[in-house]
Amino acid sequence: MAGSTVRVLGFLALSCALALGGCASLENYTLRAAPARQYVAAGDFQRAAEVFPERSARGRNEVLIRLERGMLLHEQGRFKESFDELDLAWRRMKEYEERAVVSVSKTAAFAGTLAVNEQFSPYTGEDHEKVMLHAINAVNFLMLGDLEAARVEVLRAYAVQRELSERHPPQAPDTQGGEAGATWEDSLRRADAEGYRTVSAKAAQVMSPYHNAYASIVSALVYELTGEPGEAYIELKKAYEAFPASDYLANELLRLSAVLGYVEDRRAWELRFGRKAPPVETGASVVVFFSHGLGPTKEPVTLPIPLKNGVVFASLPVYRFTPSAVSHARVSVGGRSTVTSPILDIDAVAARTLMDTFPGLFAKQVARSFLKARAVSGMAHDRNGLGAFFGTLLAAATEQADLRTWSTLPKQIQASRIFVPAGERQVQVEAFPTGYRAAVEIPPGARCLVVVCRHTDAGLSVHSKSY
Repeated sequence: MAGSTVRVLGFLALSCALALGGCASLENYTLRAAPARQYVAAGDFQRAAEVFPERSARGRNEVLIRLERGMLLHEQGRFKESFDELDLAWRRMKEYEERAVVSVSKTAAFAGTLAVNEQFSPYTGEDHEKVMLHAINAVNFLMLGDLEAARVEVLRAYAVQRELSERHPPQAPDTQGGEAGATWEDSLRRADAEGYRTVSAKAAQVMSPYHNAYASIVSALVYELTGEPGEAYIELKKAYEAFPASDYLANELLRLSAVLGYVEDRRAWELRFGRKAPPVETGASVVVFFSHGLGPTKEPVTLPIPLKNGVVFASLPVYRFTPSAVSHARVSVGGRSTVTSPILDIDAVAARTLMDTFPGLFAKQVARSFLKARAVSGMAHDRNGLGAFFGTLLAAATEQADLRTWSTLPKQIQASRIFVPAGERQVQVEAFPTGYRAAVEIPPGARCLVVVCRHTDAGLSVHSKSY
């Protein structure tokens, strides 16, 4: 019976590899996305989008390709098309989630991932990406002037965050895996000590990967624009819980608590932030969302996994972070100025998501490595040296880390709000320390101007919408 099981496992692994295109179907997604990231850095979002043509949004990578396309269309100011792509990605995610637990396709996908590689499973998005999708779509509708549709997206973002928080309660410190009781942390430290320290340090900056301060801040802006400052204040408090270090949030909580007349709250915020709330202003304001850099990519790291009869080596993904020289932007109008401050560190959120999911990835890899080891042993027994050779070759060729991740997201998103003196019609945005500048016109009669700005090596890409 044991020999038969081993032969079945070996045949399953070989069949999956051959049926799904073999080793050629396993790709290094980091390398595939690299040209697009280079174009983004150069400020050429159109050519970046050409790396992910619509015809490639098929099969198991459809969700990921549509996420990439949606981000790049957003940066081009093609907000309706961006929504269409991201909405298709979201609907496909929902289809995967709602698919029956037992079905032919799901069983085949599970067998493929267990026996061969994670890449044979459809990409359904990292948890933080599922929230970002709706936050970006809310901004898409803000820029289109459709506040009701923006409200729908912020409600979807809230629903996703709540669902993820319920699905992933705080994990107990049980990271055991493998027959010999190896922990994923020990294995990762031994294999990539510097990478482990970097990812751990980034992850420690995030309260929860399932609560996105950017989504809550966009939600607050939508509520304030629709005349619901009380709801906006609630959203700002949620954002503060997720990102308490943001000076933008400190300013907004002080401002809105004063506007609403929440005296006790205002005093509490003044005590916490060490400054007085500013005088209530009723004139037009400019809200700037400033993003820079590129989010992380994944690279493979080989981990030793001890088993009873020796050690096997597994390939798992670890994030690598791309540095950015940009620190902030200064927003100026009519002799007044303010600076942007971070509201979302995508590096940190991605790192925290990976650290939360790594125990599960490690446990699955332990099981897969064990099955492969048994399969190779069985093939060696059945086919002697030739069987061992082909079995080992197959196991090694299919042992590739799944490096898929939304690669065109910015590294960090910052925000600021400035009130416009009467008679002023132009706001200046300047990035530091690069010195790139952009001027944005303030239409007469505008009560709020929303500016979306991304920094690249070519300068500042700017889009605006007035209300």
